Amino acid sequence: MDEHYMEHYSYRLEDVGIHRIHGRTCEMKFGSGPETVVRDIKFEAEKDALLFERCLADVQRRVQERAKKLAERYRELKKMQNEAPSTPGSISRAIGLSATTPSAVKSPVRDTLAVLEEGGMDVRILIDIVSAINLPTVDLFSADAYVVVRLGSREVHRTKVVHNTINPIWTVETKSLFLLELTSEDFFASTGGLSFVIKDYDRVGRNDIIGRVVVPHEELLKGKGDRIVYDIVPEKPPKSKLKQKHSRLVLRFREGTADDVDFMRSLNDHSGKIGIYSNETLLPPRPPDSKMLKRMTKGSGESALHRVKPYPDPAAPDRTKWMTTKELQREAEKESRGWVEAGSGKLGKLYVEVIGCDGLPNMDLNLNPRDKTDAFVCLVYEDVVVNTDVIGDTLKPRWMPWCCRAFVFDISHPQSNLFLGVFDYDSPIAPSQLVARTVSDIHDPIGRVAINLGHYLADTIYNLKIPIYLREEDAVKGVSRGTISLRLRMEWDQPRQAIIVAALPPPPMYVSCAQRIHWSAAHYTVEGLTDEASFSLGALTKYIAELQGYEELTPYFADAALNLLLWRGSYSFKMCGKPVSVPLHSMTAFAWGILVAWDFNFFPAFLVFAIGWGFLAMNQHERQNPSPWHMPRDYWSICYNFLLEKKMSVSIEVNQHKEAFDKFTEETEKRKAAFEEERKLMKVHSMELQEELSGDIKTAGSNEMDIQTKKENLVSGFVDNLNLLKPILYPAQLELAKVVRITRICVSVVRWDEPYLAWWITTTSFLMSFLMIWIPWSFIIRWILRVAVFVFLGPWMAIYDRCFLRRKNQSPEQRAEEIKEKVKAKYLNVTATASSNRTRMERAMKLKSLKKYLYGKYLVNVPHFCVDGIPTNPLFDSSARPFENEESVTMKIVDRKYGQNLTGDMIPTREFQLDVKKKEEDNTRILSRWRLRRRKKPTDVRSDNENEPLLGGHNGGAGVDYKSMQEDLMDSDRTVEIGGTR
Repeated sequence: MDEHYMEHYSYRLEDVGIHRIHGRTCEMKFGSGPETVVRDIKFEAEKDALLFERCLADVQRRVQERAKKLAERYRELKKMQNEAPSTPGSISRAIGLSATTPSAVKSPVRDTLAVLEEGGMDVRILIDIVSAINLPTVDLFSADAYVVVRLGSREVHRTKVVHNTINPIWTVETKSLFLLELTSEDFFASTGGLSFVIKDYDRVGRNDIIGRVVVPHEELLKGKGDRIVYDIVPEKPPKSKLKQKHSRLVLRFREGTADDVDFMRSLNDHSGKIGIYSNETLLPPRPPDSKMLKRMTKGSGESALHRVKPYPDPAAPDRTKWMTTKELQREAEKESRGWVEAGSGKLGKLYVEVIGCDGLPNMDLNLNPRDKTDAFVCLVYEDVVVNTDVIGDTLKPRWMPWCCRAFVFDISHPQSNLFLGVFDYDSPIAPSQLVARTVSDIHDPIGRVAINLGHYLADTIYNLKIPIYLREEDAVKGVSRGTISLRLRMEWDQPRQAIIVAALPPPPMYVSCAQRIHWSAAHYTVEGLTDEASFSLGALTKYIAELQGYEELTPYFADAALNLLLWRGSYSFKMCGKPVSVPLHSMTAFAWGILVAWDFNFFPAFLVFAIGWGFLAMNQHERQNPSPWHMPRDYWSICYNFLLEKKMSVSIEVNQHKEAFDKFTEETEKRKAAFEEERKLMKVHSMELQEELSGDIKTAGSNEMDIQTKKENLVSGFVDNLNLLKPILYPAQLELAKVVRITRICVSVVRWDEPYLAWWITTTSFLMSFLMIWIPWSFIIRWILRVAVFVFLGPWMAIYDRCFLRRKNQSPEQRAEEIKEKVKAKYLNVTATASSNRTRMERAMKLKSLKKYLYGKYLVNVPHFCVDGIPTNPLFDSSARPFENEESVTMKIVDRKYGQNLTGDMIPTREFQLDVKKKEEDNTRILSRWRLRRRKKPTDVRSDNENEPLLGGHNGGAGVDYKSMQEDLMDSDRTVEIGGTR
């Protein structure tokens, strides 16, 4: 009977149905959804058609019974798994499904037993359609792909279209994530598993099916979120094997949790929206109150009273409504009352208070003489952006202790820098700003500061006054736009752990903003006005000039070499009250020279030692600067912190060593001027010599003279040159920008602007050098050379040539096969590299899409290393003093802004969620500890008052415990008071 039938189509059982039977003709329905087709099947007799109908119904009934049994068994095993943890893959094995990939069933957070008792959706699988690889070009040159997911004949999900690519990547925006949530009966009723149909979108006509992927039930149940690549089965076989492409679909799936349900529900509720959680991470500037018809000053001279901005002290409004200039300064220097905690780190805390600004330019020049700069400060640290209140109509703003000016940043990496930008606030609804908004979408920038925190010690209160610059060129010229006053302090939970973390590469930090105006302010605060992405001859010239500027370091290296060779003093100290200078570096070089000259085994150890020696010498050279604000941290102080894990502090007075610094700066400038004059003289003499010899050179090079007049047009020539050279200069500008950035990082490390990284390089070099001293290098090198000579230069190489290299006896087919294997090996290597790059691209695009959905579509990259061209050294008006534990005060946290660090793979977990879970765990731990103490206490408590309750009593210890428990279990949104430091 079988030889009379040929297979033309193949359908799953749930996609087959009988529409009607008339006579010996059976009208059947095949497929599902838009691909449903109706076909007539003719049998030899009517009884055969009826017999086929009964057989099909019987098979479908058996399938339904099997699905019910599998569902019941699955529900039983889920109950057992909830009561006692099962081994990986036990459910799929126990219900009779064969596994194709070794995976483990990941238990959800939500209580599965409760779901089963409720009779709800007991099968919950989170699925991520990651990407498709190497799709066929259905259109002219590309494809517009989307995926339809079906379980049986029911469509459960559909992605959006990714246009004009054969390698699409689906993200949250294009609906890559979905939650398969249904009953176990419905899940097992589909015999063919979950079907992913890849289609090509056409504006006109029917959408073409590219292919499909079917994932069996067992793989869905055993998935744990790994990236799995499936081959796409084409809908139509290729006409030629040469045009055949191996298309693939990348999926990830795992068992869903309660957090996944909440996230998907929120994602569906906020479909098409962006930055739905931006208020968790961004603190925008609070605009000032309306200043219409308000008097700002009363009186004149030093006794003039000024209106306190942004508002008077709520605790004493009458006393703080009007103050003199001195009273404003004294009030601003007091302790802050409300702090905003921000960030996601756990290494330590950075306390920053914005006190005020001086000498700001007037950014609101108009007919109203009272209209002046409305200043606020934007602070960017790691993955958070916060802003102070706006102080209106003043060029010397002072932020009061009761306003938003104090921030506590949680540190995640010790090499992170603090960026501050000062802006003039422009209201989006002000009539005078309507025209400005059509030209610029940023608050008017006044200046910025990048603070390298590696220069500052922990447990020290710094009162800083730092100049602000609009751009890097102004910083080089010394043209500032005022100053900013800060109060700064750092504390480490474990100083040794902070130094260890500094040796690890810092993770990339990106800050997302929902509104472009906030992104523009954060972007200027971090990067300034320089736009490396756009072509600019000025930027190209600046990069070249910066690289040429390193030529000024030549005389310093020459002096260092002379000091080393001539045994000049390099280390100074006092002995019996007299200064003594010891040529320590010359002594070190002499000792190593003797060791290497007498025993060459020490040469590799010397090379490694020279790295740390150079770093240590650079640290000593940089610390010759008498200014405490310009010298880097000492190498030995970091060793002290690492070994003893003790905190160090420093005391710096106002104008400390200012005269010595001015003298040091004057000598340095004289030295630079002398070097520049010498270089100019060399250049002039070289030009004179070249002009003197140019006539002879030209005459020798040509026998003809061109006397034709040349056409000169400066404007057109400049434009033509610009148009012609832009394709060449723009890539050169991008490469120069990379070189300049890398050079700045290297220079900052060598000059100990990154003290922890420089300390690690120095210490590692010394330790490696000490270990390499004991290695017999001459013995190892001698025997390596001997073995190499005997192996590669001996007569047995002729045997190797005849046996392995000569191809005289190979047939053309064998040579072709050998070449094919080599090409295949290269192809596999290229494929592996491409797959790794593809995975990184998928993660980057999905992370960007998630950040866009969670926090906003505007991203700013926050660098860790000191790559800024603007100096951050405070002025000599700054001071520092050690922090004493006795100065501890209560700091009130009035707001919390979380970092934008996302944990998790398929569905991210925000910092806010982690904080809530941590508080719940802490509350549970406190409650259990309290119950344990209550269980240990006797219940027959005797007191004078028989009606006094056991909990909350005045004479028993239980009252104190109950009160502390109540305080610990208060809501997380309340105002938190923590024992602070100052």
